[in-house]
Amino acid sequence: MLEDKRRHPERRQIILIDSSASIFVVYLLCDISFLLYCMYLMFHDDTWTPGFLLLIIAAMESAAIHLRISGTYDEDEEGFVYPRTWFRYLTFGESMFILLRLFEGA
Repeated sequence: MLEDKRRHPERRQIILIDSSASIFVVYLLCDISFLLYCMYLMFHDDTWTPGFLLLIIAAMESAAIHLRISGTYDEDEEGFVYPRTWFRYLTFGESMFILLRLFEGA
């Protein structure tokens, strides 16, 4: 692409984002906003512990994949690694329990 652009500088390139890329962008924005919310919770004395626990749980899924913890990930034929469904449900359940306890006290 870069060489073609150098050969024809008068041409304009248009990059289209398909539906799978837009879903990834929305998921990324939701993930970043959740992490920012967890950090916001950590700035207050009475919500410091739930915010810290939510950050740890959010990091568990990535840590299990990167550290190759046995039983927590699946690897497909192309070599991509995904967390197992039970592990996703476990981290989701822990997060929802902490959030419900946090909002119960409010």
